[in-house]
Amino acid sequence: MTLGACAGCCVSEDYREDDELSGLKVLRGGEFLGSRFRYKVKVANESEFVVTDVTVTLLSFPRDSLKLEGEVTKIIPKTDCQGFRSPTLHQPKIA
Repeated sequence: MTLGACAGCCVSEDYREDDELSGLKVLRGGEFLGSRFRYKVKVANESEFVVTDVTVTLLSFPRDSLKLEGEVTKIIPKTDCQGFRSPTLHQPKIA
């Protein structure tokens, strides 16, 4: 399953609410740390199953005013049942 985080979260078209993975929740947030912006995505597994190979991609952001450090895609190899993972995307420090 591919999850994308942008102004709102969206889930790929092959996901349906009645699937076994309906216990998967995606949240987003961000904060300024000095002159840097940190964007976080929280993938919470509220099901009774282990979820593997979740891909989180930042689909859209203002590329003329925001540069990212590293990749726009993060892969979460495993999330235990009733657990969560929070990949972080950073803006490089402004000199």
